[in-house]
Amino acid sequence: MIASTLFILLFGVIEAARFVSAREVLDKAVGQAVRFAATHGAKSATPASTADITRVLQSATAPMLNGSSVTVSVAYTPDNNPGSSVKVTASYTWAPITKLLPVRSTVLQAQAVLTILN
Repeated sequence: MIASTLFILLFGVIEAARFVSAREVLDKAVGQAVRFAATHGAKSATPASTADITRVLQSATAPMLNGSSVTVSVAYTPDNNPGSSVKVTASYTWAPITKLLPVRSTVLQAQAVLTILN
């Protein structure tokens, strides 16, 4: 009885740590992607496309998250010229690794906004 309770408690702690880690990785990846977009605007020597920004975000999530499972959207207000703003939004469906606990899959979302520098 005690062993099974401790076993379930252990898996609960592991799942909670995985959830917090996934959330943190997604937040940091969005931050890296929006910084990349803000420094690679229309006037930059190498302007960033949505595909470039998505690649930066997905590579920043590796190896903790499956980058191809991260949905990314990029929005410019009003365009990608200096002084405009860029917003990067990402979502990821986190799923528990065990079915022992009554925990369901959850969609994690993160977004960041910066002013385009060049």
